[in-house]
Amino acid sequence: MKKITILLILWVMFLPIYLKQAVIPYTDRQICNSIYIIEGKEKANQAYGINPIYNDCRTKEDCETICLNTVRKNKVRFKNQLIEKDYLVFLAKRYCPLNWESWLKNLKFYLKEPPWALVSESKIYPSYIKTPQDIEDWLIKEGFRYIPDKTKEDEWKLPEKTVKDKGGDCEDYAILTDYILEDLGYKNSMIIAIYGPGLAHGICWFKDKDGTWNFFSTGIDNNGNNKFYYNCKVDNPFKILYFYFPEWTHMKLCIRLGLSVTTVYRKDIGL
Repeated sequence: MKKITILLILWVMFLPIYLKQAVIPYTDRQICNSIYIIEGKEKANQAYGINPIYNDCRTKEDCETICLNTVRKNKVRFKNQLIEKDYLVFLAKRYCPLNWESWLKNLKFYLKEPPWALVSESKIYPSYIKTPQDIEDWLIKEGFRYIPDKTKEDEWKLPEKTVKDKGGDCEDYAILTDYILEDLGYKNSMIIAIYGPGLAHGICWFKDKDGTWNFFSTGIDNNGNNKFYYNCKVDNPFKILYFYFPEWTHMKLCIRLGLSVTTVYRKDIGL
């Protein structure tokens, strides 16, 4: 009885904080547009203040993609913690940790009366999607296909753009499926760039709710049909690389696209 009472008290204490966190009055696009302004707009070394150490944006659109993904990922992380009450403070401490207070003040200034219209952020996928298999079924049903970039430069599409085009290349599907999985509550989804002799490929691996690791990738099944979901159920995500990409030499692990990149070399993995 005493244990139940303590848990009830804790629940009553933290529930108001959690509910308060759930209300974020700005759209992702509004926040990113404000970041673009305070980081110097076209005069910035890299648009949106993207750190070139982690990612050298080739175009403003590339940097915008990274910024939007960062804002979205941090919204999820914010809602899963109970310490910080203000999302913008939470974001500022991660986006500009060395000078976050001034950065936050500027961000709030431009968010007060933004010179752009509100952007609808309705879900980009059907509400019936609840599982990874549902994602693949939807992609196949809607006729999503592999669409290579038109130039040699990689174009990182926003998830909305991939849905609108009903297709993209490997990293576009990695970004899209990572976004949907994160939205569905899969907390360990990650965008992975894999490299090796003749190999440069993007996938999204994730930890399923049963504790096993699976991944999304552009591919073809034994019947020549498009395949996206690989339900391999391995206990270690690096086994995905050994089983499906045996020629891999190194990989880049992007917890959030472009801004948290770790390079892992095959020789350092003890499998």
